Amino acid sequence: MNGFDPDKLVVMFGMPRGGSTSMYHILDKHPGCFVPFRKETAYFSFNHHKGEAWYRGLFRDRLEHQPGFDISPQYFGDLRSIERIRELAPNAKVILSLRDPVEFIISSYYQTNKFEKKADFKAFVHGYTITGENEVLNFNFSNGYIEKAVTELAQAFGRNVLFYDFKLFREEPVRVLNAIEDFVDVNRFVSNQNYEPVKVNSTYQRNNRLLHWILSRESVISAIDLVFPRSFIKRVRLAVDKITMPGVDLSEKKIQLSDEEKSYAAEVMKSDKQFVDDILAQRRIFTGDMLDSLGGQSKSEY
Repeated sequence: MNGFDPDKLVVMFGMPRGGSTSMYHILDKHPGCFVPFRKETAYFSFNHHKGEAWYRGLFRDRLEHQPGFDISPQYFGDLRSIERIRELAPNAKVILSLRDPVEFIISSYYQTNKFEKKADFKAFVHGYTITGENEVLNFNFSNGYIEKAVTELAQAFGRNVLFYDFKLFREEPVRVLNAIEDFVDVNRFVSNQNYEPVKVNSTYQRNNRLLHWILSRESVISAIDLVFPRSFIKRVRLAVDKITMPGVDLSEKKIQLSDEEKSYAAEVMKSDKQFVDDILAQRRIFTGDMLDSLGGQSKSEY
């Protein structure tokens, strides 16, 4: 059937700063895949109050043969999402981009400070807030959170969760995209001949805080949806995402962290970094049907 089908749902669960915006635009061009006009629905997190009918409506243009992708990296910071996904779509497939925990927390700090000034870096490492329409979420990725999240995803979804190395996506994007195609059961379309990189929302991008604030307002999004075709909205989104791409290296203009602050992040994230490093040393793309310990060998690899 066309429209929303829980058996065709694919949830890209994060991690935040794991290339989700690029993935959204790449999959939007894939003839075998469907992405809603809202890149981040956040339905299984802070938009859950909007109700199932609202969520199903986001997929109204999905064709019967297409898996429908919900690309919402906020889910990684809100583990209530796991059970909510299972309740609505028991056969859903889940995908997680695994990023080096230290790089992840530093990149997250740079990104959030583009839009609103956050607390000092050491405080940020131990938690920050995301404000939704109906609630405020407290994200805290320290103290072994990443291992906990990965473990819970593997236990909840087994073979129906795919993990891949974010660095591999940077190095060999076609390999990762082909693995995703196989995982969601669509014919391979992406190749080295037709792949077009879409680099958006990177650490060194410029960002217009006012434009971001306007486009993140729920009333604005709803009004746009009423007036314009969703295909047009997607094209505008890509154009807006590309506007902020830098013409030069902006690394000297971004917030600078001291060596002491970076060392602090490395110490706080030490156990999670070891956990991720151990897994990715064995498999860079794998499903969640693992041995008892996630540090062990995976039973399947793409």
